Amino acid sequence: MVAYLFCIIFVILPFFWFWKDLFIGGDDTRLFYLFPIEWIKNIGSYAWTNFSWLGSANPQYFVLPFLFLIAPFQYFGIPSYIIQNILIGALLSWGFYFLYKFFLKIIGNNFNVEALLSSLFFVLSPIIYINQIKVFLYPVWLIFFVPLLLYLSSYYVLEWRKSSLLFIFFLGVFWSIAFSQIPWVLGLIIPLLVFFIFLKKKIFIKILIILITLLWSQLFRLVPFLFVSFSGWGFVSEGVLTSEMNNTFYTTVEAVSRGNAIINPLLNNFNYGLFSNFGNPIKMIFDEYYNYTIYFSLVFFVLPFVCLLYKNSIKNYKLYLSLFASFLLILFLFVARIWIFYNIFLWFGQIPWFVMFRNFFDKFAISFVLIYSFLILYSLVLVRTILRKGKKIYNIIIFSLFFAIFINAIPLFSWVLLQLPLWTTKTIKTNVKIPQEYKDFMAKIRKYTDPNGRILILPYGISSYSYIIWEESNTIFQGRSPVELFSQRQDFSGRFSLWKDRKKFEQMLLERNYEWLKKILNNHAVKYIIYFPTLPNDFLKSYLFDSSLLEKQDQIFFKNIVWEKIIESSSGNYILLNLKDSYWEIISSSSTGMLILDRSSPVKYNISLFHLSGVQNLDFKDTFSRWWNLLLNNEPIFEETHHLVNDYANGRTIDVEYIKKNFPKDYYKENPDGSIDVNLTLYFKPQSYFYVGLWVSGVTLLILLFLLAREHYLVKNNEK
Repeated sequence: MVAYLFCIIFVILPFFWFWKDLFIGGDDTRLFYLFPIEWIKNIGSYAWTNFSWLGSANPQYFVLPFLFLIAPFQYFGIPSYIIQNILIGALLSWGFYFLYKFFLKIIGNNFNVEALLSSLFFVLSPIIYINQIKVFLYPVWLIFFVPLLLYLSSYYVLEWRKSSLLFIFFLGVFWSIAFSQIPWVLGLIIPLLVFFIFLKKKIFIKILIILITLLWSQLFRLVPFLFVSFSGWGFVSEGVLTSEMNNTFYTTVEAVSRGNAIINPLLNNFNYGLFSNFGNPIKMIFDEYYNYTIYFSLVFFVLPFVCLLYKNSIKNYKLYLSLFASFLLILFLFVARIWIFYNIFLWFGQIPWFVMFRNFFDKFAISFVLIYSFLILYSLVLVRTILRKGKKIYNIIIFSLFFAIFINAIPLFSWVLLQLPLWTTKTIKTNVKIPQEYKDFMAKIRKYTDPNGRILILPYGISSYSYIIWEESNTIFQGRSPVELFSQRQDFSGRFSLWKDRKKFEQMLLERNYEWLKKILNNHAVKYIIYFPTLPNDFLKSYLFDSSLLEKQDQIFFKNIVWEKIIESSSGNYILLNLKDSYWEIISSSSTGMLILDRSSPVKYNISLFHLSGVQNLDFKDTFSRWWNLLLNNEPIFEETHHLVNDYANGRTIDVEYIKKNFPKDYYKENPDGSIDVNLTLYFKPQSYFYVGLWVSGVTLLILLFLLAREHYLVKNNEK
């Protein structure tokens, strides 16, 4: 009964935090929760994405199953804020409930209080709220995914229920949004390897079968991923292996670990040093609250350490020791700067894949709190066994834990944490509503702009963010640009959008070399500018902008690069401008004949070339990838001439004589002067592999359904 009460509280909590405000922005924008139908149509269904920057083989397939679950809410007109609040409430409620049920499954219903406490310890951890829920990136769904996975797995491991594999498969598919986040998933697995060593062989094999089932459930997105893994350019994960990321491992670890104290995570609290060093407003919560309540949390780590002393009273001491060893390992990975062990962490940076953990405080956060909750549970069970005759002492321990958990959670229950001003500002709020002015402006962009011309967002910032201004000028959405989501137009929204040309662009901006600026923008097929004239000074002085670059974006700058104003929004917060001397499109040809381009989707362009003669160049101004195939009547052509253009884009050499000699005449039209009219298609091949992955996942589902029906049939026969 108490567990259900907490579930209701967790469901209601987001309505108290946000009510009708939208908790959106940041690197993952969180817009897909609110506009799943638009996301499926414009972004999520394709192997090539241009979301807020140059294109990359960074498919968003892992979001699709989740979006199909919530799309009906939008379809039937349920307000966005209700969808948002229900999803966040479900995340907390189900995360708590299924962890609680899992704990009861492994220790028995007699330990109800212990299971309840340990589950609350996990869900109400300040580490979970500050490191995960406040930023709300894709991995936040592990808070729900892992407890439910553990609960379902317990039926398979402990009771040999094969039907559980079917539910695990479904979980893997529909919550691939969580399982797809490799660094966070590895952050869960690595510390548990120590614990797995001490498990019985049969249990270990069952766990392997569960992991294989989960992996198999991801084939709908893994198949295209594997095909493009070694394509070179355009592969999103290449950043893990680049020298740039390797070189920043040590400086990043040094910066974010400075001031770390091992005592903070032991008290189930966030790392004060990280926020203090960077002047993050979260520091205020520590200064004004946790500095005065910190001693109540001593019970968290005292309890497990005391249990270690009772070696003779613990039946399976080796198992407890292995769990404790896993906890120490994750503590080390979560803190990094622990005495002489810090050098070991830095040494790990020589391992190529380990550079993904340079922001260790984020990647290991969920794993740390989860393993800590396991340790708390096991310790309580042991203490209860040891203190069979000392019920009063045990009740004091239970009360102390409850009290410490709720004292820690008080700032989390209030709205303060999620209403703090934007970092480096004093007044800028980030929880917004999307105004009708912005929606109307996006609709006009879609109506009045060329779909093959890209858009530059100004003022130019140092991230890849765009903005939405609410009616209150100090309330601003800042996150990955939603322009493509709402208008189906590609845009560049800051430093990281321009990739290799960003340094040159900024240098030319500072030098006021406008001819070079226009040349760079033309090379990226930029035709338009969206300008935000009403951004407040407090926002413009934030970490999102470089003051020296901002200073150069003045009237002189606009006079030299802008041709005319096309559209201004109703309240003047958004202006669409035409770039001066803009003459290139996404696809261009050196031929003097006409080119008609139809972008049917992010992965397919239909190109009609008229009066093509001789040998001509055909350039595609998007990130180079050898998987972009040029097709003539669905047959690949000129693949051997595919080459790099402008140090980032795709170029091909088209030979008219080659077409005439090697293809039937009904593939093209020959003109009296010997030139030809021909229809070509540019297609990103991994898109077809997505359908192969869907087929494999579908067949797997049918096999599992057959096994489930067979098991049900055998059980029924045995009962007879």
